[in-house]
Amino acid sequence: MGYNFHTNLLAILLLFCLSALALVVDIPPRILANAISRTNNHLKGPPLPPGFSLRLLMSSSEPLTPNHVYLCAIEAMYHLAEEEWEDVVHTGHSKIVKGLQVSYYDVPHRPVNMQYRHIIVAILASVDEMDRTGDFNRAVIEMRVNKRLLGTVRIGRRSNDGVHDDDAAMKVEGEGGSGGGGVNSTASNSTRLDSPKILVDPDDPSVTISYERFGAALDCKLLFSAALDALATLAPNDDFDKLDLFIGVNWSRQVVYQAFSDEGLYKRLLLTADLIRRVMRLLPQRLFEERACGEVIFVILVDGMRHGSGRFRVPDEQGREEIGSR
Repeated sequence: MGYNFHTNLLAILLLFCLSALALVVDIPPRILANAISRTNNHLKGPPLPPGFSLRLLMSSSEPLTPNHVYLCAIEAMYHLAEEEWEDVVHTGHSKIVKGLQVSYYDVPHRPVNMQYRHIIVAILASVDEMDRTGDFNRAVIEMRVNKRLLGTVRIGRRSNDGVHDDDAAMKVEGEGGSGGGGVNSTASNSTRLDSPKILVDPDDPSVTISYERFGAALDCKLLFSAALDALATLAPNDDFDKLDLFIGVNWSRQVVYQAFSDEGLYKRLLLTADLIRRVMRLLPQRLFEERACGEVIFVILVDGMRHGSGRFRVPDEQGREEIGSR
């Protein structure tokens, strides 16, 4: 028993070192209470446990590039969303994307174990808060239940140490986007592309996405925030859950994302949660690479057969009615 006691104590002290001592906190901690309420109302999975809370700690001495934070968060969210919503997890980390990494650590032997849903909500809430305030910095997010520390999520730089774990889908150049933050209907990349382009899923070449820009140019962060929200929303779904209509909006309500199964001949081919997740991971990142962030329509194909279509778009009055209040 003495050995176990000292081992547990050491683990808890190590976690506190990782979450607090390693971070010089000079921005007032933020309690993300609104994010918890929003998530419980928004996500379709079982609700978060009573008393669950998040505290965001950041250091202004370690600023991060906003688009890179989003790219890393989307990559992490995509893989977390593949797991079972309520499965227990102890430690883990995302791939390194543009020098950044998301990592997470639990506190052992708590009455409530850290689960994938806790980490997903922590990432969504904290990145939304960074975007809302414009403070993109190295961050530690404390997850608590009834004020007792459950675990932490870290978002920050990570040296690659010669290990190349960026995959082909995540190799991006430049900052992309129209800049400025918002809709830009007069930017040079707001025109329709001459013809649809094809994006091949690097993990499964049988899945392709045909896409075509239209309408307004957008700050890439708006597309990224919509994609991150969509991935979190899809997280409670199993891979092969059929979704005839999937629609939502980013945190600032400036970009609507939607996907729908096709009518007629292709109706028998399923549009699944897994296929939509692939679009949300890959398409905004591809537009970022092309410096062409903006409204876009897409078609999802498997072995050349259409399974569904969708778009990222600026909301209109009809769109606001469709997505309702969030």
